[in-house]
Amino acid sequence: MGFTTVKRQVRAILVAALVPCASLIVFCAPASAVQAAEPVILHEAVGDTLSRDEALRWGLFPDVPELRLVVFRIAPTGGYVARLHLDGPDGPRLRERNVPYSVWESWRDCLDRGVPVDGEGAPPVPGAAALWPEACLPDLGEAPPPLPAPPDTTLPLSAADWVTLVDVGYKHSTTRFGDYFTDMLLLGVAVGYPLRDWFVPTIGFQVGIGDLQDDFEELTGNGKSAHYALELGVQLRAPLAAETDVYLGLAGGYYMRSLRWGGTLYYSYLDVYESGSFVREFSDWGGAARFGVQWRLGARGAKPRLLDLSVRYEFYGAEASLLENPDTGAMFTAEDRDVWVGVSLGLIVGI
Repeated sequence: MGFTTVKRQVRAILVAALVPCASLIVFCAPASAVQAAEPVILHEAVGDTLSRDEALRWGLFPDVPELRLVVFRIAPTGGYVARLHLDGPDGPRLRERNVPYSVWESWRDCLDRGVPVDGEGAPPVPGAAALWPEACLPDLGEAPPPLPAPPDTTLPLSAADWVTLVDVGYKHSTTRFGDYFTDMLLLGVAVGYPLRDWFVPTIGFQVGIGDLQDDFEELTGNGKSAHYALELGVQLRAPLAAETDVYLGLAGGYYMRSLRWGGTLYYSYLDVYESGSFVREFSDWGGAARFGVQWRLGARGAKPRLLDLSVRYEFYGAEASLLENPDTGAMFTAEDRDVWVGVSLGLIVGI
């Protein structure tokens, strides 16, 4: 083998070894330059970082639903590079996309005029034109900016023009009226206008339905008892949990209690008065307080719906005398006030 032949073989080996290295250097140089380049401001309207909200506002990158933010840099080969930071089920990722100079200028023109980009949000980029494929974000020693909290779409009570409360429960007398009244079935309806989510003035009507105690009916005959109330009030509400509120309700109004019996009326131990029926009414001004818990029901929507559970306290004046024998002066009496406690379950609906 001659010397010339050996030289040719050595030269071929060196070329075969150096060409891939040179290609690798040329390929990596633009990527390093892009990484080291300073961010470029697309427009004063978005600053040096394009956020997700800004991208939606201006119609940029609509094909990237997982976009968190974008930073632009000058591309070594001309034009610009958009570095897209993504968040998704697989964690944070980075994608880079070439933005030709003509597209860049069309974006700036739209932002100058204050209009969204028309069809230029995602310029088609062949795979070969990308600097490198999608990859995980490198560890930069600091956590990426947190995602903004999702908007609270829970509808506050004040979003409804009016609300209505319909409730059912029972009430018990704590005074001597309980010697004549049984516990009552309570039915109520109220309408409110929320001035604030925590402040709701109301007007309500309440009906109580009960019976007379058995030992009193042995003397007077079969009878019934009833209660009526017309109240003006206010609810003071406060959040307890994400879908739960507590409230204090205060009310005042006009209250009426009714005793009705028929058949034999007992007036004294000696005299008996016969009558088909007899009605005795008691009415006076008074007040009430209730404490309750409200839970939001169903999907979040246009009108609020809440389940209401409350305990209540009612206090009002009452005539002490129930029955009297005009001849002997014998009386059935109770206190000159009426105090009731109760519990109710209701539904609040926006109207």
